[in-house]
Amino acid sequence: LAISCRNLGKLDLTSKYNRLGKSLALKNQDLEMANLFLQHQALTMVSVDDSKINLVKALDTLLKATDYFEKEHFNPDLAISYYFLGKINYDLNRRDEAVNYFKRVDSIFQITNDIHPEAIPAYDYLIKNYKEADDSEQQLFYVNQFLVVDSVVKDYKSYLNNKITLEYDIPNLLAEKDLIITKQKSNERLYYLLIFVLTTSVILIFVLFYRRQRNLKRQFQL
Repeated sequence: LAISCRNLGKLDLTSKYNRLGKSLALKNQDLEMANLFLQHQALTMVSVDDSKINLVKALDTLLKATDYFEKEHFNPDLAISYYFLGKINYDLNRRDEAVNYFKRVDSIFQITNDIHPEAIPAYDYLIKNYKEADDSEQQLFYVNQFLVVDSVVKDYKSYLNNKITLEYDIPNLLAEKDLIITKQKSNERLYYLLIFVLTTSVILIFVLFYRRQRNLKRQFQL
């Protein structure tokens, strides 16, 4: 009910069911379910209010649930936590921490070969981050990773189309991938050209120096 209400935008009801669910879970000593409700409440808080104060509260709430999932190795739930921890930190302008959490989403995908749709936009942030940093190697890596994710989660296509807006669709990603590879090849050619020019210059300088020394020696002998 809580998840359905959040997807429908009925956030007051969502918070109500989160509280009820967590209370019942604790009463029945079901820590996994209690932390799932705690995680979902943090996601609800972010949806309700994106002010700095509320984001910090949501971050604290989500970290508590994440700590439990990390201890119990609940990878699918961890991926969702890591994505929203990344998003909250990103919104708080803590970019390095955000990127670190987004990378953890990919690490879990590499372990499980599966990912919840809500965690997929982590790749959007990673691609944009390394594009802005002009790090084509890392940008290309996460473009390729996203393409792998896309091939694995075909069953989530309708969900993605309706719920998640990514800046990069697949044709654009493929075009950008080609652009990155072309840029890398161009940089590689430039690198080798620079090495050639420098090597040639050193040899030329050495030859000129040798000739000058030889001429000076000849003049000195004369």
